[in-house]
Amino acid sequence: MSTEYSPEDQKRLQRAALLEKFETIKKINLKAALLCVALGYVGAHRFYLGQRNFGAAILIAFLSVVALVVLYNVSMVRENVAIIGGGALMLFWIIEILRVSKETDKVNDTIRKSLEDEFYV
Repeated sequence: MSTEYSPEDQKRLQRAALLEKFETIKKINLKAALLCVALGYVGAHRFYLGQRNFGAAILIAFLSVVALVVLYNVSMVRENVAIIGGGALMLFWIIEILRVSKETDKVNDTIRKSLEDEFYV
């Protein structure tokens, strides 16, 4: 026995399937924010959002500052590098904390649009 759906019912079923799939793959604002606050200085939130290149750039910047501080033996140079590099990373981290919700929404909009393109082709 086959069930025939009206075009209107088919659209409703497609929309329900779209919403169900979106709910399983969307990024959660709270999770991204917690990652940003706890591990934002190494780019964990960007990796979570699927922005691997940006996350890698943040991680490399952090590791570079740490390496410079550890490798330099002259205390004056080490202090200047720590102050400048650490201050720049701290400022960037604060900006990231303020922007993480907006970035998560952008990622979710991109996911939603790609799903709609997939379902309504």
